[in-house]
Amino acid sequence: VNICNVQVPKNIYIQLFSMACTKPKPKPTATVYTQKGMNSQSIGQGTGYWCACKMLQQLLYRLTGKWVSEKTLAGVMGTTTKGTGVDQLQYGIKWFNKKYKTNIKIKLTKFNNLGSSDTARFKKMGEYMSKSDYAVGTRIGYQDSGEKVASKIYGHYECPYKVDITNKTVTVFNSLGVKRTDGSYKGHIQKRSYSLEKAYLKERDINIILLYK
Repeated sequence: VNICNVQVPKNIYIQLFSMACTKPKPKPTATVYTQKGMNSQSIGQGTGYWCACKMLQQLLYRLTGKWVSEKTLAGVMGTTTKGTGVDQLQYGIKWFNKKYKTNIKIKLTKFNNLGSSDTARFKKMGEYMSKSDYAVGTRIGYQDSGEKVASKIYGHYECPYKVDITNKTVTVFNSLGVKRTDGSYKGHIQKRSYSLEKAYLKERDINIILLYK
């Protein structure tokens, strides 16, 4: 093949032409979103009613690297043996910002506000989890050790760890589980299906907690 008076072998010309016409491959879409920066060595909560304190402790640590005790957060938020109301979380944030001169904000919202379908909602939750300036917590109606839907429901806060949009699963830092002799809980990492996680989320009106810088 003659190109600008230069003879180019036909096989080389075909190869060059093919390379020039090949469209760049689109960047692959993330299939697993991970909320990094939480403390996997301290998943369990200190008492049966400190789940909100443990969640807030983990989320603040993810955003700032500062580890505040659950007991301190319980005192600041006014946590009782009945637990922590969702509005009380804001007291914890205000105290933290004042003490450490930070500017963490909190937004309380609903899972249904994250998208028009469950697939879109879980994906959006995962996108928030993967942002370095966001931290995501959930407020659920916890049932049967977090493994299936049951008739008895407990209010519970926890930290989502991974969202797998291919296999439609959510993995969480579950701060309950095995109870120790001192009344604290060991905690564990637990994987759930979208359908089970949605069943837990729908038991609470305000069920998504977003912290951000």
